[in-house]
Amino acid sequence: MMNFIPHTVGAHNGHDRAKVMEAFSKQATLDDKAYKYEQQGRYDESIECYKEALQHKKRKHGNKTAHVCLTYCGLGTAYLGRFKYRWEYTDLVAAKREATTMLSLAEELDDEEQKKIALGR
Repeated sequence: MMNFIPHTVGAHNGHDRAKVMEAFSKQATLDDKAYKYEQQGRYDESIECYKEALQHKKRKHGNKTAHVCLTYCGLGTAYLGRFKYRWEYTDLVAAKREATTMLSLAEELDDEEQKKIALGR
């Protein structure tokens, strides 16, 4: 997972730079933590971090951004990883749901560069 603070961070939508940087930093930290947990096989903790990151990103930036798509992808991967160890059908269904959501959002993105980020190209 990437630790990403866009070069366009600055004063926009009435937010000062420090507040925007803090928000991006928290989101990146949650994604990084979720990814590390996933790599360690700590899927329950990974899933919770990805869910928290999604809530944070949606609240701050809306539902349709490339970075929301990437977090859905991570969440789906964590569910799939947990499925491989627990063999519970609900994890497989959750992985499919998150992947489907990620792909739908990516297709709706207007900006081609955002689509590339969302789809990992």
